[in-house]
Amino acid sequence: MISKILITNNTDGNHSPDVWVMAAAETIADISGLVGDNAIDGQRLLVKFADVLVKHFDEVQTTEQDKLAADPKHVLTHVPHHLPVDLKAVASELQVAAKGTGWEKHYMQPEVRGAVMVELAHLFHTSMHVDRLSHVAKNPDCEHAQAYKAKVG
Repeated sequence: MISKILITNNTDGNHSPDVWVMAAAETIADISGLVGDNAIDGQRLLVKFADVLVKHFDEVQTTEQDKLAADPKHVLTHVPHHLPVDLKAVASELQVAAKGTGWEKHYMQPEVRGAVMVELAHLFHTSMHVDRLSHVAKNPDCEHAQAYKAKVG
């Protein structure tokens, strides 16, 4: 599994769930070394994983953004951030998506499932952190937002 840096080219500093899911899919299924039919099958697996993950990234981002909008103090709560999604359920959905592919057995392994959950937790937390940084940038007069900025740099 590899880390990626997402480039923000929009006006509000956030990435859409679609951007997050492709980064996540590429992180949990590195197909960069595949060629020929294996590469095509790998691309299909990425799309299956992205289809599973989009609703979860949308839920994480929407929940975080709604909480930030409703309560200025939320920016300082739950660090590390509490996830609104069940990582075990997401991992199970990804295992179902891998069924019938050449990677089915790989993703059924407990250690792979655990590694996937760790990576997804990191990406979900990072998306929430980016939402908080965007909130900080949009609210320079909010003492709580500025306290978060001071805390995380």
